Amino acid sequence: MRNPDDPDRGRALGVFPADDLSEATAVDRWLDGGLSVVVTFVGTDVSPAARDRFVEKYLTAIWDAGYVPVVTLEPWNIDGVSSAGLFEDGDTIRGWATRLADWVEESPERTLFLRPAHEMNGSWYPWSVGAGLDPADYRRAWRTMYDTFREAGLVGERVRWLWCINAETTADVDPLSCYPGDDYVDWVGVDGYNFGDSQAWSTWIDPGTVFESAFERLRTLTDAPLSVPEFGCSPMRAGTHDPSGKSTWITDAFDLFDDWDVRLAGWFNTTKETDWRVLDPAPDGDGRYPGTVRFDGTRYAVYPSFRRAAKRYLDGGGVTGTGW
Repeated sequence: MRNPDDPDRGRALGVFPADDLSEATAVDRWLDGGLSVVVTFVGTDVSPAARDRFVEKYLTAIWDAGYVPVVTLEPWNIDGVSSAGLFEDGDTIRGWATRLADWVEESPERTLFLRPAHEMNGSWYPWSVGAGLDPADYRRAWRTMYDTFREAGLVGERVRWLWCINAETTADVDPLSCYPGDDYVDWVGVDGYNFGDSQAWSTWIDPGTVFESAFERLRTLTDAPLSVPEFGCSPMRAGTHDPSGKSTWITDAFDLFDDWDVRLAGWFNTTKETDWRVLDPAPDGDGRYPGTVRFDGTRYAVYPSFRRAAKRYLDGGGVTGTGW
C-alpha cells in the first residue's frame, strides 16, 4: 500500500484518471510506482444503488490497486442558495456517512481523503459563494456534515477532511470566510489550472501566478498540510499547440510545490475543456506529445518532463507537520 502517511515518502502524488482506473495504473507504472492517490468525484444526490456501486466497486478497486482515494463529494442537490440543501438533507448525508464508514471499517488499514463542496470561492457550482451561497451557510453546512460523519464513526486517523478552494477567487468575497475551522478540517487544498489559449477568455499563466497568492492566503489561515488535489496545463499557447511550453510549466509547477511544501499533488489527467493529459493511451501519430513509452503491450504518448519532475518532487525532503 502506497500510503501518503508513510514518513519515508513525506509527499503523495495523485491523479484523476477520468474514472478509468487503468489509466491511473498506467501512470503509476510509468512513474515506477510513484502514484499513491486517486482523485474521484461523485454527487451526493445519486441514487442509493449508485452510491453503493461507487463505494463498493470503485473505491474498493482503487484501494485494492494500492491507492488512497480522494472522495470529492459534490452536493448538486443544493436547494437554492442556502445551506438547507447543501449537506443538511439528513437521510442523504447519513446514507453517505454510514456507507463510507462501513467501507473504511471493512479493513483495518483503509483510509481516505474526504473533500466536500470544493472550489466554493468560484461561481460555477451551486454551492459556491459566487452563485449566492452565504459563507456562514457554507461553514454551518460543512460542520453539520462533519458531525453527521463523526456520529457514524468516520473521523480520526482513518479519514482526512480536505477543505479545498480554487486558486482564483471569482466571487466578491474572501474565500477564507468559508473556512469551517481547524476543528473541522485536517488538510487544506488549492485547485489550479493554466488554460493557456484553449478558451476565448483564457491566456497563458505560469504556475506562480496560478498558485502563490492562494498558498499565501492559506498559510495565514492554518498550519494544516497543504495540497493541490487538482492541477493541469493546456498545451495551447499563442494560438498554437506548444508541448514545449507545457513541459516547462509542469517542471515549474513541481518546483513551486517543493518550495511551498505541498504534501499532495493530483494531476487532472483527462481531456475536458482542453487536453490536460500527461499520459494518453492513444498512439501519438501527429506528434502532439513530446514522447512515447510502451509497456504491457500498449503504447502511450507522454510528457517526459512530468515523470522527471514528479520523481524529484517525491524525493524532496524537509516535510513538516504530522499526518498524511
